[in-house]
Amino acid sequence: MSNHYGFTGLAQMYHRAIIKNELAYWEQGYSLHHAGTQNSGYSFGPVQWDVANNTDAPNILRNILENAVYDSGPNVGQRIVSNAKITEWLGDPNVPGSTGTLSVKGTQNLSDPELRAVNTALKSTYSQAKIDAEYPTAVQERIGKASELISTLKDPATREYLTQNPMGMLLYGDIKNQYGPDVAGAYLRYLNGDSIPTAGGNIKIEGQLGLDDLLRFQENTKHSVTDKWLWDQARRQSNLLDEVGRYIPKSDEEAAGLE
Repeated sequence: MSNHYGFTGLAQMYHRAIIKNELAYWEQGYSLHHAGTQNSGYSFGPVQWDVANNTDAPNILRNILENAVYDSGPNVGQRIVSNAKITEWLGDPNVPGSTGTLSVKGTQNLSDPELRAVNTALKSTYSQAKIDAEYPTAVQERIGKASELISTLKDPATREYLTQNPMGMLLYGDIKNQYGPDVAGAYLRYLNGDSIPTAGGNIKIEGQLGLDDLLRFQENTKHSVTDKWLWDQARRQSNLLDEVGRYIPKSDEEAAGLE
């Protein structure tokens, strides 16, 4: 998989895992998708920025739609999406709290012509450059945030284990990307020793933290206990474990995600 971004350490691992988990192929990131679940919105990009759930997503998409032009054909150089449509979909940026139709979770409310227009914009030269520029920041933010949050856990042995074993931080990034901040927050409370109610029942770490405890949390998320989505969770977990299996940190700083 391409690593032209120059990622190293945990960032490189997360990059490889998140692309395998979120995209069938890289170019798929330059189009709009919907997972079809009641809590999902339309998403795009390598990390699948969810317009209804991710605070960065509407701003990135707005910038793309405001600047994307036809790269070829009879309309070359002309805007693809009008300001009126952008306001309808994303709200009025001059009105505090204004939201558009794309902020509604669980609904696929774009018509076929509208979806084609957005996808044309996302595939434009401007859009691809914008997404490629935003992606490394998103990766570094997720890894940095995971490292920061894990450093606040109360048990020294847990902190040491997670510093030396990257699966914990990779799993945090994947859970937050798939489920959002609420489930990611529950994962951190679980790591802190709390008993956590999950779709698969209450779970709690007993004794010293190990890989089986990390996997137990993921295996009790909603998708893991739903037959329809079980295959997808198994695929995501396999991709993360594949990255962990081939990772040997060169230093304590790299292991902690700080290098």
